[in-house]
Amino acid sequence: MIVTVRAKWPATWTATPTAWVWPTGGEGSEVKLVADGEFYKYTTPEAVPGLNIIFKNGEGWNGDSNQSVNIEKVIVDTDYELTASKSGKATVTEIK
Repeated sequence: MIVTVRAKWPATWTATPTAWVWPTGGEGSEVKLVADGEFYKYTTPEAVPGLNIIFKNGEGWNGDSNQSVNIEKVIVDTDYELTASKSGKATVTEIK
């Protein structure tokens, strides 16, 4: 299934919006996210058994405070809101 995920970004995250994505059971890669109103989004280029994603504030790995917790096995289009943390990874809340 082709899956689109969108995230509302924390106001404190001002670097390039990226994500680390990988299909369940597959290899991962860094992608730049596309602006979509008040969201940033990613759509899988092909059908996947499940999408796994870590939203990131900037490119590369630059500390827990610049990434979200892992979101795993997404199989339907989903919107999220990220809440930044000063001492750890951003939390993720699904928007229904």
